[in-house]
Amino acid sequence: MHKTTLHNVFRPSLDPHVELALGLTARPGSTAVLAGAGLSVGAGVPAAWEIQRDLLTMSAEAAGQPTGNVFEDWKSRFGADATYDAVLSAAGPTPSARKAILRPYFEPTPDERENGIKVPSAAHMALARLMRDGWVRVIVTLNFDTLIETALRTLEIEPTVISTVADVKGMEPLHMQNQLVWHLHGDYTNPEMLNTPDELREYDPAVAERLTELFDQYGLLIVGWSGTWDPALRTVLEASPSRHYPTYWLDRSQLSEHAAKLASNRHATAVTASADDWLPALAESCTAIRDRQRDPLTTLAAVAAAKRDFSAKRVPISTHDLLINEGERLRGLPQYDTNTYSPRNVTQWDRELADEHELWMSLVATLAYWGDDNTDLWWTNALEYFGSLPSHDTASSATRTWLATPAVLALYVGGVAATARHRWSLVTALLNTPIVDEPNSKDPLPVASLWGPTAVFPFDGNTWASREMYHLIRTPLADVLGLGEAVTQKSWEQFIYLHAITQQHRLVRKLKTRTHREFPYLMVDNNPQMGDRIVADARRSFDTETISGEALVRELTTSGIFGPHKRDRDLPLEGQREMDIAQFSSAQKVVDDTIHEQIHAVELQRMNIGYGRRYPFYP
Repeated sequence: MHKTTLHNVFRPSLDPHVELALGLTARPGSTAVLAGAGLSVGAGVPAAWEIQRDLLTMSAEAAGQPTGNVFEDWKSRFGADATYDAVLSAAGPTPSARKAILRPYFEPTPDERENGIKVPSAAHMALARLMRDGWVRVIVTLNFDTLIETALRTLEIEPTVISTVADVKGMEPLHMQNQLVWHLHGDYTNPEMLNTPDELREYDPAVAERLTELFDQYGLLIVGWSGTWDPALRTVLEASPSRHYPTYWLDRSQLSEHAAKLASNRHATAVTASADDWLPALAESCTAIRDRQRDPLTTLAAVAAAKRDFSAKRVPISTHDLLINEGERLRGLPQYDTNTYSPRNVTQWDRELADEHELWMSLVATLAYWGDDNTDLWWTNALEYFGSLPSHDTASSATRTWLATPAVLALYVGGVAATARHRWSLVTALLNTPIVDEPNSKDPLPVASLWGPTAVFPFDGNTWASREMYHLIRTPLADVLGLGEAVTQKSWEQFIYLHAITQQHRLVRKLKTRTHREFPYLMVDNNPQMGDRIVADARRSFDTETISGEALVRELTTSGIFGPHKRDRDLPLEGQREMDIAQFSSAQKVVDDTIHEQIHAVELQRMNIGYGRRYPFYP
């Protein structure tokens, strides 16, 4: 039976370069690179068609022929298309002649070197980093330039370079190679280049045998190869008997017909992107994973690492891995043992248990504040995962609710962090879209409608659940994430205020919900020294200052989520159902009145029993 884990839940959201980075760092050296002309485009090295056009133009000029459409002129003269290999073969009938013709296309002039042309590009340097760090040990290139070797030497790495059949016959076994650059068709410094159709139709048996071994035993990262002009290479790749590791095919445009067929045959992941963008991102991800493995992260270090990745516009892959592992660790705690009747005394929440969840809450807070739609999926899926954990048939309702604790903590710490960042689309998604089945009725409900702070802090006559929840998530938000006390308080109030309005809207629309009968932890008096202020003063403070109901509406309107001028772009609720500004205001009035009544009741009770006025205020 298939077991659902956080690894399964989060898997679909990974970008291809993140997936490959995980594979490279888990199995160093198990993937080889096959580089085509697309690798060197960013370095200013001309593509085959550019060399082809230049040679045709020079040939036409030398023969006194018109140069308007050199490709059509060639076809009319010779009855065949002016392919790169055919043109080069005609221009240079011998390997030495072709070498002399090609040299200016690959070696930079002083001006070109100064302007960064025909020198290693970001893509070349990224491959050099992958090889230096041991993630990749074999690079097979079809290019005649030597930019890969130059990039490696820039990093003080002297690679093993082979470029002839004799080199291949004398090379050590592939598994013994460490930093191998194999010029499969030769390089421009060696006369034994393979260019023409005859030369590319079939490889020497020793070369074909070694390629077959490579394609059989290694995963592949194919970069910028069209697959069109290399029939011998296509034949060997098609005949590869097995695929032990995955294949990734990177090209800046849609794969050609030949490439698409080969990619399908190897079940490759096709990636449409620039090599100069994608390969550095791959190298950065590998570095992040390596650093994570070398330095087990404390909570503060984990958050700092994620912030560095976000500030550098990198995918925080180490944070992703840590989040998954932390979720699985929480799932394995004895307190969440779903096979027992009562996993814990659900009325207790001690310091040790809070510490167990500190890293989880801090990672969620960081991703909610700094993340985007892609990284949001890493943790919002966990709300449904933890909210749907199975329990023993005889388990009590309190026990079943307790099992959702990591989901409830993620909801509140993530919701408050997203509110602080004004990520209103994420806030509304948290309040409405993570759906789980109600443990008893099995009705599908949003997590936010099903569980509130009492899921974590059940009422026992003394516990104010909302206040306990605030103090539990305050440290990850104010201290670890660095929001500070004032921003954390304001964002907490805004989030639970929106939460209450969402709940009220569901009730009005007769949508299924479970109301949270609990007094929200809100600042209703801006000055604790004025403990004798009457309820009316507290109400005025509530309306205009602290909860900032009107200010919140202004913020939401400004953000474009909804507003009087955009009635069709409203706050999304319940899939396609929406709440417009009028409905929001109506629900807001009910919530305000309810909270005012609760405040008034507390005030009257305190006056009767002589309590001070500290209870409804922040300490």
